[in-house]
Amino acid sequence: MNEKMLVDGSVYLALLGAVEEYRRHLQKHADAGTDVVDDALVRVEALLLEARRQLDAIEPPMCRVHDLAMVQVNGKKGEFWSCHQKNSDGSWCSYRPKAA
Repeated sequence: MNEKMLVDGSVYLALLGAVEEYRRHLQKHADAGTDVVDDALVRVEALLLEARRQLDAIEPPMCRVHDLAMVQVNGKKGEFWSCHQKNSDGSWCSYRPKAA
């Protein structure tokens, strides 16, 4: 899997749930002993393992102004990383990590 695909964590988790549901469906039919179902089940299990590994590897960027982990928020123009800290003059931090 490509890390650039991990844009929206909620969509990613929804897809992960759908794959797990498909795995349960395959397991119900695995009793028939067909090679096609067994092969599909092995592929789904491998995809789930990789998806969980990538989900665990996601780390937020650090704000270079405040040295704190940034928070992903959903704005009018889509998701972005925000520092959520105020500067010494009372204004909100405007630091944005470089786009990947």
